[in-house]
Amino acid sequence: MGAASPAMAAEMAPIGSIGVFGGCGAVFNNVTVDGGAASWNISCTFGTDARIEGFVEDTDADGKCARIKAFADNGQSRVPLASACPKGTRTNFDWTTDGAENIDAYLYTS
Repeated sequence: MGAASPAMAAEMAPIGSIGVFGGCGAVFNNVTVDGGAASWNISCTFGTDARIEGFVEDTDADGKCARIKAFADNGQSRVPLASACPKGTRTNFDWTTDGAENIDAYLYTS
């Protein structure tokens, strides 16, 4: 559980994205990339499912959308989980996946 170091995030994530790796109880506030911002938390129920909920916001009039993609340790994924555009748009997201204990989430623009 926890956030990737900036160096680790740069090595593991595509250019222009920030990856945050979390387990049950992880909370990530004010995650930013050029043109986007997001906050989310990850929770679990009885260790049998994982849930990620939060928001993503487009912060720049650059013609790109701010997006979240998420990958669970049970092999399920949502790409994108949520998108926000144009500038000033905020989109809430909420995804629960059975049989997972961890979710890796990425904020990016495209």
